[in-house]
Amino acid sequence: GPDDATDVLDAVEQQMNNGLDAFLSDTFAPWAAGASAEQGVTGKPTAWLVCNDGDAFAVPRPLIGFARGGDGALEWRRLLLVIDRAKSTAEDVALE
Repeated sequence: GPDDATDVLDAVEQQMNNGLDAFLSDTFAPWAAGASAEQGVTGKPTAWLVCNDGDAFAVPRPLIGFARGGDGALEWRRLLLVIDRAKSTAEDVALE
């Protein structure tokens, strides 16, 4: 029934969130910290980049948690730039 489908979707969402959380903490964060230190990113504009084609976007909970956590050394993790191809023209790029 409908409750079964909702339970399945909830389980899939949880599994995807757990996987993203593990990737961010175990793989991405150490790489980003090392790259920041190695390349001297401090003070340079750096942000997440999301590209879409007219679709609404949502930021997963693990990414929001990652953005809120950590120390000030990775301040860039709080910035998100969205480029919407469907709303862009050759003369003007749609950015949020």
